[in-house]
Amino acid sequence: MNKITNNSCARREELVAYLYGEAQSAQASAFERHLENCAACRDELTAFAFVREGVGEWRADLLKGAPSLSLAGALALPSSQLATARPERDWRRAFAALREFFTLSPVWLQAGTVAAALVICALAALAVVRAEVRWDESGIAVNTHSGSMQQRPASVTPIPPAPVERIYTQQEIEQLTAQLSAANQQLEETRTQLQTAQQRVARAERQKDSAPVIRNATAKNEPTRKRRAPRHEEAQLKRNLNTDDEELPTLLDLFGETD
Repeated sequence: MNKITNNSCARREELVAYLYGEAQSAQASAFERHLENCAACRDELTAFAFVREGVGEWRADLLKGAPSLSLAGALALPSSQLATARPERDWRRAFAALREFFTLSPVWLQAGTVAAALVICALAALAVVRAEVRWDESGIAVNTHSGSMQQRPASVTPIPPAPVERIYTQQEIEQLTAQLSAANQQLEETRTQLQTAQQRVARAERQKDSAPVIRNATAKNEPTRKRRAPRHEEAQLKRNLNTDDEELPTLLDLFGETD
């Protein structure tokens, strides 16, 4: 395995794009000219090519041991081979290739890979312990459950206490009876006052309705009184005259006095 180099070239980031053929033709040509003058980039490109070749061989070994996906290929194999077939994996070679690729990767790729691995581990741990994550204004709160078999206690609805019947004493009963009698008496007095007030209102309304009739009758009788006034005065005058005549001495009386 080639020795890992520490490349400090400014164009190191273009290695991966050039290696996988993702760079444009102009950029690839310019980078090839750069490789002629930069030994660090050539060495790192060689190491990347070795890692890519190792990963390809590892992938080919995995595909060789994998069973055929077609029905005809599976039926063509003898039953004894199907029972004993196992995928042959060279874990050491695969691990070395991955380590080489991770070591030769840029710093940002290494940091991103580590961060992604940490996030996956954290999520897996939270899934195992059945944790509940809440994020609010006060911060992040994590609630964990002790196990999958643990059951939450059922919510119990509180039962209201039964009402207690109050027992009254004899003194309290007498006081309540007296208060009830006083309230009934006051109610009767109020009812009597109301009836009296209604009668007064009805009498006032009747008087109000009869007042114009009396006024009209009085107005009609006034001319009759005026017409009858002279007759009454004439009769009184006659009575006065008769009285005066009676008081005057007659001629016989005068003659008698003369005799």
